[in-house]
Amino acid sequence: MTDQPRTQQNTRQLELARRIASETRDLASLEIIESGAFAVLAGARAAIVKSGTSTLQTALCRTPQVIVYAMRGPVAAWLTRQLLTAPWFGAPNLVLGRAAFPEFAFHGEGPWSSILDQLLEVWDEGAPRTTQLAACEEICSRLDGPGATTEMVRWLLSASSPADDSSGPRAADP
Repeated sequence: MTDQPRTQQNTRQLELARRIASETRDLASLEIIESGAFAVLAGARAAIVKSGTSTLQTALCRTPQVIVYAMRGPVAAWLTRQLLTAPWFGAPNLVLGRAAFPEFAFHGEGPWSSILDQLLEVWDEGAPRTTQLAACEEICSRLDGPGATTEMVRWLLSASSPADDSSGPRAADP
């Protein structure tokens, strides 16, 4: 198996990110970094993050974020809408049981204007940034201490179960 398709995909993503940065008022000097995620995230003012464990890592670095998930096509997008039972797909939102971080799932070019609007809201000082920073602190406290990993696994399993489990929080609870 070759890494060629992955490399082409990464190249397209980097080109798109550079184009978006050059066309956006306050992000013209955006630097795109491909390695050393924790150090970069810890020093970042805000981030656009691909859905996955990186969203939780970003929250643990106490960095405000906008979560994106680009699906491969309209069929994948339709299937996701039909099969997704949780109200959110971003790990930080699942941990908190609420939409503290904006999420965008799309196929095709995507709603980059809306994504950038959300990023600028947490970039500038104000309520959206303060709210996300508080949510990051809450995530850090929930995932700290002895037994945190076991508790997180138990909670995630109960949150994904359709059965009523009153022993802990559920991601679908308001």
